Amino acid sequence: MQRFRRVVRDRDLAGLNRWLEDAASSNLPSFVGFTRGIAVDRDAVVAAFTQAWSTGPVEGHVHKIKLLKRQAYGRAGLPQLRARILAA
Repeated sequence: MQRFRRVVRDRDLAGLNRWLEDAASSNLPSFVGFTRGIAVDRDAVVAAFTQAWSTGPVEGHVHKIKLLKRQAYGRAGLPQLRARILAA
């Protein structure tokens, strides 16, 4: 896992390919399943390694709004939720 972290941090696509080969041949069920999942969405993984932009900030805002919504569930209507989101 440390090697995988290093590959992702450095955006080393060649290192990712080597890691995927090693993980698939490791016979560890969690690693083999993970490599299969990456293979299914290979284009998205390659784009994450090669593109400079990220949707991380947007995902953070969405997470915060969902948290506020869950906290107010059953207690407040839309105007109160809107006020809480704008205040946050």
